[in-house]
Amino acid sequence: MRIVRFMDSAGEIRLGREIDTLTAELLEGNLWDGVQETGEIVALHKRLAPLEPVNIFCIGLNYREHAAETGLDLPENPDIFMKPTGSMCHPGDDIKLPACSRHGPEVDYEAELAVVIGRPARNVPEAEAFEYVLGYTCANDVSATKVATAWGWWPMDKRQEF
Repeated sequence: MRIVRFMDSAGEIRLGREIDTLTAELLEGNLWDGVQETGEIVALHKRLAPLEPVNIFCIGLNYREHAAETGLDLPENPDIFMKPTGSMCHPGDDIKLPACSRHGPEVDYEAELAVVIGRPARNVPEAEAFEYVLGYTCANDVSATKVATAWGWWPMDKRQEF
């Protein structure tokens, strides 16, 4: 089932089974405990991100080609950093760029696979990892590279809320 999170014409945030780009069948319940189809078809007034995250964890330099094009060595261990939740945009929203990155080629972008973790997890054995995955979605990773160069800390270029 392809689930969409959206705002209806009354401004209510809803979940639905996507029928097409304009309509969905309303779902009752929530993503964690389960959903049930209602049979009610409604218009998608505005698409929203799949959920409002509590945290956004990212892994940097996680493939060889990207490390090579940036001139950096592939790290021995994952390079994990966090993005503030304020940096997340809903589908169709403008991406907020810092003023120093609005002129010239200072902004880079990549398509990313976002993994949505559906329940608390800590020290999970590798064999059980997928039991904690709620689902997947696509994400735009936008970086203000001029900020990273100026501040000498590349995760700062991911924080587009300033």
